[in-house]
Amino acid sequence: DLKILVDTYIDRVIIKKREEEALSFLKNLGLTKGERILFLVQCSYDLGVLDFLRKYFKVFAVSLDIGSVVLPPRNRKLIEDYLLKYGVPYEFLSPLKLGGKDIEKVLSGYPCDLCNSIVSKYLVEECRERGIRYLINNHMEDKVRKVRDVYVINFLKIYPLKRDILRREYPYLKCPLMIQALKRNREMRVKMIGEIVSQVYEGLMEPGIGAEVIMEIEKLGKKI
Repeated sequence: DLKILVDTYIDRVIIKKREEEALSFLKNLGLTKGERILFLVQCSYDLGVLDFLRKYFKVFAVSLDIGSVVLPPRNRKLIEDYLLKYGVPYEFLSPLKLGGKDIEKVLSGYPCDLCNSIVSKYLVEECRERGIRYLINNHMEDKVRKVRDVYVINFLKIYPLKRDILRREYPYLKCPLMIQALKRNREMRVKMIGEIVSQVYEGLMEPGIGAEVIMEIEKLGKKI
């Protein structure tokens, strides 16, 4: 019991330090409380992260409605219900529609690359038209990237939000494309499991929850 208490205390100290470092990092980008941001609400932990950010920033939410494999009806309803409940201004954008060949091409690589390419091509321009300098996209590999005069930020790579809390307290938006990619691609499963293990070691996810998520990923490989 004492070891658990010590480990928990150490985790809290580490996370507190990371929070301070994250706020300093964001401040250096000019992103401070009350700033306007455009937030991509699409899948995974996005609703939980949005709930955190809307308390500090003026959020305009955007979801990509480019096919049910990217935004299934259930996810769209969960997103829209949340946005309406909390009065967050939003828009569903359809800059393109995916066809069968497009989907097969996406599944042969990393599914998030699809949305990331749309973010760079369309959502950055959406920011510029609205006079917004910050775009939150939690699905890219980089922590931050400057595209023209817009900072594209992966908030989850900067700020230590606990993943198990996000999973437990908010709807987890499953992406059909990612599920299919995990079923087909062993390397993708290994990559995702590695990310979960890292989150556990960093104190961002409880080991028990991490084990459950890893088992879910492994089961997908057995459903082929």
